[in-house]
Amino acid sequence: MSKMDRREIEAQESARVLLVDDDPGLRNMIGILLEKMGLQCTAVESSEEAMLCLENQGYELVIVDKNLPGLSGLQLARIIHLLSPKTPILLITGYASEETAREAAALGVSEYILKPIDIDDFRRTVNTAVRHTSSRPDRSAKRFRSTFPPGTLPSVVARLSMPPKIEMQDDDTPSVELLRGVAVLLIERDDNVRLRLVEILGHTGSQIVSFTSVHQARAHVERQGFDLLIASHGVLASARNLIERAPKPPLGTIAIMRHGGLDEVIDAIRLQARGVLSPPFVTTNVMLELGRVMKGLADERTARACAS
Repeated sequence: MSKMDRREIEAQESARVLLVDDDPGLRNMIGILLEKMGLQCTAVESSEEAMLCLENQGYELVIVDKNLPGLSGLQLARIIHLLSPKTPILLITGYASEETAREAAALGVSEYILKPIDIDDFRRTVNTAVRHTSSRPDRSAKRFRSTFPPGTLPSVVARLSMPPKIEMQDDDTPSVELLRGVAVLLIERDDNVRLRLVEILGHTGSQIVSFTSVHQARAHVERQGFDLLIASHGVLASARNLIERAPKPPLGTIAIMRHGGLDEVIDAIRLQARGVLSPPFVTTNVMLELGRVMKGLADERTARACAS
């Protein structure tokens, strides 16, 4: 075994996981599984207990059940992502819907896991998340603690605990003012899809540049960069290199999926997409999704400003 492999295993074995689930049976089962995997698991049953843990300890991974009493799992996931955006969040649900999956994507959830849990898939997901976090070059001895100064967490939670809402204008079109001036890079091979999305985006005040392939987009990215990437599943699966070429880190990505539905939204979440656009590209639906995504990204910018 190489020294690199040994260090990676040691880092993973020392990784801390916060598990939040109000079902004692499932909580105990997952906790035992995590400990058998060599992970240090802290298991709590409510969002309030989770917040206390987050004030005092850093974690490489957080696993949250969506339906928690009081502050919901989705709201908790939103707060955790804002406090520590580099920490992966696995959201577990037994009542899956496309709408809640889209909300989870906009809030920065890393994985959307359906009940009943497949043990092998769950183990692989956890291993991948922890390995990625533990191997980050900027990983400090204190792990990814909250970026907020001590004592400020309660007020931040009070401000951020509500789910994101998109204000509607009189004509029932969602407000996407947050897109005004945003540099949007659209990569789509299908001419009809690309032109339709360019037409819709033209009403947002964003700065749109579109290409049919990553190869065509590369020079533009290196020269001017972009804020928001909208691209097909295939492009996002290999977009890491493209994103790294940008002069500054982009705000996020949105996936173009051919059929829509829960399964494709979950696939998009696994590609770290913050939203999903699917045909037919109705203006109101596209605007709603764009508004949802940009609201989540704007909240992250606000959180970083509060921390500085």
